[in-house]
Amino acid sequence: VMVNYGMLSGEPCMVQPDWIVFKHLTLTGFWLATQLRDMPREQIESLYRELIDDISQGVLDVPIAATYNIDEIKDALEHASREKRQGKILVLPNSHL
Repeated sequence: VMVNYGMLSGEPCMVQPDWIVFKHLTLTGFWLATQLRDMPREQIESLYRELIDDISQGVLDVPIAATYNIDEIKDALEHASREKRQGKILVLPNSHL
């Protein structure tokens, strides 16, 4: 089973036809919002606690492409909509990091 998660590159998901035919590959999509919608609240909270721990311990790397003040929200949204950006776009309520 191959899971396609993410479309930020803007490139199509490419799979060799012989993988599907001869290796019995199954391709499925993953959309986090759908998964979260079907999870109990306690499980979601546990998942986010684990993610926060992994990020703070350096297990997961979360690159930040840019930070914006709240009054720059239009610029932040435009940046977030770009393909092939190199990290998260953060909107800060008070000032830049």
